[in-house]
Amino acid sequence: MSGAGIVASGVLALVAVPAGIALGLGYFTALRRSVHALAAAGVGLNVALATLARIAVAVAAFAVCAHLGGAVLVGAFAGFLIARAICVQRVRATL
Repeated sequence: MSGAGIVASGVLALVAVPAGIALGLGYFTALRRSVHALAAAGVGLNVALATLARIAVAVAAFAVCAHLGGAVLVGAFAGFLIARAICVQRVRATL
């Protein structure tokens, strides 16, 4: 890999972190809504479809990141974990 390729990979990895945070915030917000819907109405087709859609979007996003390279995948996953920590902290603050 040339020097320009390494720099481009590093830039993509840095851009992947906020993208991973955005993906994670969306994922965990959707998860929280699904949990509330399950608690309120029980298992229904809408909740099942929302769960499948949430997982499919996350898998697709991480597959694209993996295709772009390991550094991008790690950056996106790091952002996803940051979003998880943010969401867990928000939930704990409401308890």
